[in-house]
Amino acid sequence: MSRPRRVLYAGTYERDYPRNRQFIRCLRASGTIVDECHAAVWETIPDKSRGLVSVSALMLLLLSLIRAYLRVLPGAVARFRRSDAVIIGYIGQLDVLMIGSLARLCRVPVIFNPLVTLTDTIVEDRQLAGPNSWLARIVWMIDFASLRIASHIVTDTDENATHICRIFRIPAGRVTSLPVGADETFFTPAPESQAGQAPFTVLFYGKMIPLHGIETILDAISVVANAPDSDIWFELVGSGQLEDRVSRFLQANPDFPVMYRPWVAYRRLPQRIAMADCVLGIFGTSAKAARVVPNKVFQAMAVGRPIITRDSPASRRVLAHESSAILIPPGDSQRLAEAILQLRDDACLRSRLALESRRSFEKCASDAVVARQLSELLDSVIGPSDGTAEMDAIS
Repeated sequence: MSRPRRVLYAGTYERDYPRNRQFIRCLRASGTIVDECHAAVWETIPDKSRGLVSVSALMLLLLSLIRAYLRVLPGAVARFRRSDAVIIGYIGQLDVLMIGSLARLCRVPVIFNPLVTLTDTIVEDRQLAGPNSWLARIVWMIDFASLRIASHIVTDTDENATHICRIFRIPAGRVTSLPVGADETFFTPAPESQAGQAPFTVLFYGKMIPLHGIETILDAISVVANAPDSDIWFELVGSGQLEDRVSRFLQANPDFPVMYRPWVAYRRLPQRIAMADCVLGIFGTSAKAARVVPNKVFQAMAVGRPIITRDSPASRRVLAHESSAILIPPGDSQRLAEAILQLRDDACLRSRLALESRRSFEKCASDAVVARQLSELLDSVIGPSDGTAEMDAIS
């Protein structure tokens, strides 16, 4: 190819979602020109779980999507001719059906970056639809069609790649895994002196959904709060499907040392992480929870903070137990409480985990690593580029 690659990132993707920001940032860092053709839909639905629980909510969502495609489709089609590939981001299954299918008809490769399937999220994890319900069948068909239309699929872990290939009968050669990483313009290493001050602070942030194991975290807080000489402070940040469960817990235990915030601005998250002595990952027991390493874990790794999260094959690919994190059995509130108390009492362990978590991030999930992997992916899908000079700048 005698010119830099040019790709079109198109659709109703959630523009500020970390996975989409990462893709666009790392594509540009690799020397690829990225055009965006976007119509906002998902940004207007903070709690997407509630947007799927009634026929009226589904109809409103459908109308929003129709309006969005009427705006975005003409611009996307006009850019096909000058694009080497079309990339569909998260949340993008319907975008693949509407935009990706037209791109394939125009012989433009389509790279789909779904992160996870709708079936995983709606049926298996959040259980918003029964496995044999009409909604579950529709969701599965949307997943199947979108994955089949895509020229290439990008997932976040090898485990999710294997799952997609098995469930939707996709050839392994059409699926690549890239870690979700963290935005290094925000999440930078913080000096250890910012943490370690009394009281010992444990931070959890994220969507209040089953994946994160909210019940396990609340049960562990009860154990720690009732432990002798407990001087541990919990900060919980997030909203969503299980938000009411958190509110009831706090109302029933007003004396527990817990601060709950439904929301913290994205730009303030690095500061909250840096001030924490320990960051909690996920503890859900679902099959999906075993296949993912969430944004929050990579963000804590980038800042360089001790992490406690559930043990799983996916976690073991980026973290090592008691070397760069403490990995505990899923759903085990007693072990989570013990791990928190262990970190409070062992400053040397905290320092080692903080240092090694950052080193692990640099090795497997930094922008430089992901940009290089994205460049290699594009080489395989659309051919090599001459934009390597810009790639070298971030190495």
